[in-house]
Amino acid sequence: MTYTALSEKGQVVIPKLIRNVLDLNPSDKLQVEIVSGRIILSPLPQINDVFGVFKTQKIVDKKRMKEIIKKHVNKKFSRSK
Repeated sequence: MTYTALSEKGQVVIPKLIRNVLDLNPSDKLQVEIVSGRIILSPLPQINDVFGVFKTQKIVDKKRMKEIIKKHVNKKFSRSK
């Protein structure tokens, strides 16, 4: 079991072992939920995780694809619903 502490600013450091196992990097987004009195942190999908998932006859450059995926991921996971 691993422990961490809450800072005066309300920040929590995720231990290196857990960051390595989950491949978490600076600026990665985490979903925060309260479930049965517990705080649950879950990594949100990264844009690069979905490359090659969609099949199409059109040629779409990576820059445009990233823009489209980012828009839809942000829409799906935004708090303002």
